[in-house]
Amino acid sequence: MMRTLALALTAMLLLAGCAARGPTLAEKPEALPPLAEGKARLFVFRDVQRGGLNVDVLRPEILINDQPLGTSVAGGLHVRDVPPGAHTLKLAPPNLFSGYTVDNGVTVDLKAGDVEYVKVMATRFSMQCFGVGCSSSTSFVIGRAVTVPEREAAMHRALLSVESK
Repeated sequence: MMRTLALALTAMLLLAGCAARGPTLAEKPEALPPLAEGKARLFVFRDVQRGGLNVDVLRPEILINDQPLGTSVAGGLHVRDVPPGAHTLKLAPPNLFSGYTVDNGVTVDLKAGDVEYVKVMATRFSMQCFGVGCSSSTSFVIGRAVTVPEREAAMHRALLSVESK
């Protein structure tokens, strides 16, 4: 019985990866418009995990100043032009059965004309198995991208239309 349940849950997680998702880095090739005067630009992205167990099916919601920005999908990108000032980016708290935890987020202080890259990362995956089954947990963090290779930065600039607010 438990084996059947474990197999059913595994199949459900694998199929979740096929579900509809937000835009990815390769899906929106149109160029971005120039940054409006008096605004700053935020790129919030998430890479595809390489190796190990697949955490790409987990999709935490991204918040900017406690307002929804979008869903964090593997390979996804959100672009937002914002007024100058402090902006807090964080991941929405997960529900009880989501299988992941999130950190406290990051605050970026932007001036007009600034461009900031913020990356969502899965930092830890653990699985614990007991006699009655297995449970897993992943930790997500959101923070400034310390270095963004030029090819990645150029690709990001050319991808999505800007979501202005």
